[in-house]
Amino acid sequence: MSDRTTPITRRQEIALVTGRELRAHLLKKSTIILTLVLLIAAVGGIVGVKLYTAGQDHTYRVGLKGVTLTQATGLDKVAASNGETITLVDVSAHQAKDVLADDAPEGTPHVDMVLDVSGSTPTITVDKSADDAVVSGVTAYLQQSALGQQIASLGGDPAQVASQLSAAKPQVTALHAPQRDSAEFGSRYAILMTIDVLLLFAIMGGGQFIAQGVVEEKSSRIVEILLACVRPSSLLAGKILGIGIASVLTTGAVAVAGVVAAKATGVMPDISLNLDGVLVAMIVWMIVGYAIFAVA
Repeated sequence: MSDRTTPITRRQEIALVTGRELRAHLLKKSTIILTLVLLIAAVGGIVGVKLYTAGQDHTYRVGLKGVTLTQATGLDKVAASNGETITLVDVSAHQAKDVLADDAPEGTPHVDMVLDVSGSTPTITVDKSADDAVVSGVTAYLQQSALGQQIASLGGDPAQVASQLSAAKPQVTALHAPQRDSAEFGSRYAILMTIDVLLLFAIMGGGQFIAQGVVEEKSSRIVEILLACVRPSSLLAGKILGIGIASVLTTGAVAVAGVVAAKATGVMPDISLNLDGVLVAMIVWMIVGYAIFAVA
């Protein structure tokens, strides 16, 4: 009988080295700590942004005094600075300071602004500061109402005058309109910077791990034992694949956690950017960038 064993193929060599590097890199203390720090930073940052902006997306409530909800037709079309349409509340039976207070008595409605038109001059009362968009909308509504009353007193038709004023509004034509809405610049820029940071960790960090691993194995003379079992090209290919897979897994986990947290908290509900598509594109470019940088 022959004692000669069948040599392993190059593919088997690469698979063995890849598995060894993958296990060693994923179980390394520095990798675990870095991944946990990035996970906490990503999810904690998103939750922090949500908590910070939680009070900015509620419906702005305007209390009315001296006018009923039926008589205030058209005022309910005014939008606040957060884009939400205001809600009208009849507070004729309550004091302004009571309905504006956070600790209002039980049964007293709470509003953000009180519009009083019972006197000769309309007044707006707020607790601390007024929403500029609501003030502008209310002012335009009151001016339009006053103009309509003057037209009616002169024997004219306020509806016809309003229609003619609307028809006189010019239409704006942009010859070179921008392709993107500048209103989403902040959200897009934040996503871009987050992706850049993750790609930087994955691409440059993976290349440094390869170089560091080679230096450690040469200094400890483990590389001599490895080269006695596998080919040098198989050893290098296995290192690139193993560390690359580990980097994609750890960085991808942070990216997935960020996307899930963003969707769960609703931080960017109105953005037209597809977060799932951005995630897939980031992983693809991560693989391409790592392959180029690691091989170089």
